[in-house]
Amino acid sequence: MTTRQPDLWDMLYECNSDRCPLRDHCGHTKIGWCVNDNAEIIKSILGSEDLVQSWHSSIRSEPVCPVFESVERLAYSFLKNAGIEFMPVPSGVAHLADQTRPLEIHSLHLNHCHGALWELDSTWLLQIREQDSFPQKRFTIFHEVFHILTHSTAHELPAHSIGHCQSNWTTFRDLVADVFACYVLMPRNHVERKWLFYKSLTKMSRCFIVPAPVMWLRLKRMGLL
Repeated sequence: MTTRQPDLWDMLYECNSDRCPLRDHCGHTKIGWCVNDNAEIIKSILGSEDLVQSWHSSIRSEPVCPVFESVERLAYSFLKNAGIEFMPVPSGVAHLADQTRPLEIHSLHLNHCHGALWELDSTWLLQIREQDSFPQKRFTIFHEVFHILTHSTAHELPAHSIGHCQSNWTTFRDLVADVFACYVLMPRNHVERKWLFYKSLTKMSRCFIVPAPVMWLRLKRMGLL
C-alpha cells in the first residue's frame, strides 16, 4: 500500500541500538537540536498523561533531519493512500497497513507497556493497554503501524515483538515509530490550519484525539508554541 524507501528503511529496521544509524554521518547535530540526542526527554513526554513545566526549555523547533523527513513522507503517503482528507484520522485505517494480512486489535490489562505487536502466520495481532485513555490507545496503534509498514520478508520480526512499551523503549527504531505516529495523527498542514483557529492546546488535543503531551510536542517541534 505505502511505498517504502529500501535503503533508509532497511537501515532503520536493522537498528537495534539507541543511536540513529546516520548519527556519525549527519552534520545537523553540529548545527541544531538532535532528536536522537534528546530521546529520553521525548520518551518521558510521550509516556506522560500530564504536561510538565520543565519540558518547555528542553524541546526546540525541528531542524532539517533526513531521517525524520523520510518518516514524514512515509506517514503522508500512508494517509494519501488511505484517502484521509479530514481530521481526526480514523483509527480504523490502521487495518490498511498490510493488505496481505489482517490486523486484529485487542485490549487487555498490561502493567508495563502500552502495546505489543505479534506476527502470527497469517495475521498481525496488536494488544493495547485497556487502562489507557482512548487518545493514548490511538497513538499506540499508529506506533505499531510503523512496525508493520517497515516489516519485510527479509527482516522478519521475532515471534513476540514489544512495540510501544515504556520499559523496553530502548531502540532508535521505536523512537522513529513514535515520530511516525505523531506525523500520521497530526499532519503538518492540518495542525497549522487548526492552530490558527483554535490557539488552544486542549482544543487541539480534542480535535485530533491525541494525548495533550503528544499534541504539545508536535506544536513545540513545529515552532507554534
